[in-house]
Amino acid sequence: MKKTAWPMALCIALLLWGCSGPAAGSAGSDVSGAGAGETAIDPDYAYGNMQKNVPSGNFVEHEGQVLFLSYDPTSSNTMLFTFDPETEEVSTFCKDATCSHTSSSCASGGITTNLEACGGTVYGGTLGGAVLELRGDRFETVTDGGVSHFWHSGGDLYVATMDSSLLVYEEGSSQPRTLLEEYTGYWETVFGDTLYFQSDGMRSIGLNSGDQEAAAVTESADAVTDGRHVYYAPADTLALHRCNMDGSEATQLLEDPVMPASWNFDQEYFYFRLFSDGLDGQESENIYRLSLEDPGEKELLAALPEPAYQIYTVPGYGKLFVTSYTGGAGQENIYLVDKATGDFTLLEMPAR
Repeated sequence: MKKTAWPMALCIALLLWGCSGPAAGSAGSDVSGAGAGETAIDPDYAYGNMQKNVPSGNFVEHEGQVLFLSYDPTSSNTMLFTFDPETEEVSTFCKDATCSHTSSSCASGGITTNLEACGGTVYGGTLGGAVLELRGDRFETVTDGGVSHFWHSGGDLYVATMDSSLLVYEEGSSQPRTLLEEYTGYWETVFGDTLYFQSDGMRSIGLNSGDQEAAAVTESADAVTDGRHVYYAPADTLALHRCNMDGSEATQLLEDPVMPASWNFDQEYFYFRLFSDGLDGQESENIYRLSLEDPGEKELLAALPEPAYQIYTVPGYGKLFVTSYTGGAGQENIYLVDKATGDFTLLEMPAR
C-alpha cells in the first residue's frame, strides 16, 4: 500500500485541536463522585478513540479510577497517571519507584497515546505504532507496530495503519479485513454500522457497504457528533453550528469563534471555550457550555486563572478535567471543574 501524506489540513489544525490522540470506549460503570442524577454512558454508545471530543478522550475510567496521559515539556516525556476520585490524588500508574515510567519494560508499557477504555479493560498506543492492552496490573502487547491509531466498536478492533489503510479485526479473529484501501481519516466515531471521521470536514461511510468513497457531512469544518447531531465550526469563521447526522437542517448556534480543541460533551451539555484572539486571547480562561437538548445562550461555567486548552469529561463523574499550558506550550496544568457549581481546583501532580 502506497503511503500517503498526512493531510495538510490536520497539520494546520493541530494548534486548534490539540496534538494528543485521546481515547475512549464504552463505559458501563459509574465513577465515585458522579453528579446527582448522572449515569454512565450507555454501552451501546460506541465511539472512536481518536475523536477526543467524545466523552471522555484522554481521561478514561477503569475500576473506579481515572487513567490519563500527561506530557511534561521539561523531560519531553508522556506518562500514564491514575486519579482517585475519592481523594482527588494523582499517582503514576506504575508503582515502581525506580522506574522511569517511559520505557516498554514499565508496567505502563511506555504508552504515549491512544488511551481507550473498552470492554472492561484499557488499551493504549506507543509512538512505534504498537497496541497494548491492560492485563492485570500491566500493559501487554496486542500488535507489534504499524498502527497509526485504533479504536474498538461492537467487539471489533479497527486499525488505521501507518501506510494509510483501514482494517478491522472482527471479534475473535486474528486476521484483519480491509475496509478501506486508502484512508487518511482521524477522530473517528462509529454509530451502528456507520463510521464518521474527519478529513477536510466530517465524512461518513457504511462499514459493511463495500464503498470506498465517503459521503460529506460537513465541508471544511471541524466537527464532532453525539450520535444525534453534528456540531461543527467552519474554518473561515469558527462559529459554532449544528446539523443532523446527514448534514441536513444546519443551524448556527453561536456567532463567537470557538476553539475546536476544547470541545467535549456529556449527556447533557456541550462544553467549549472561545478563540477570539488566539490561545491566550480574550475570554480564553472561560469554560462555557450549551444544553444539548435546547441550545440557547451560552452559559459561563467557570473562569480559570489561566487560559483553558482542552476539556475532558468522564462518564459518570461530576467534574471536568481541563488542561492549560502555561506560556502556551509550557508546563501542563490540569484543573478539576465541578459541573454543578463551576468551582475548580488545580491537580497536584507527582514529581517526575
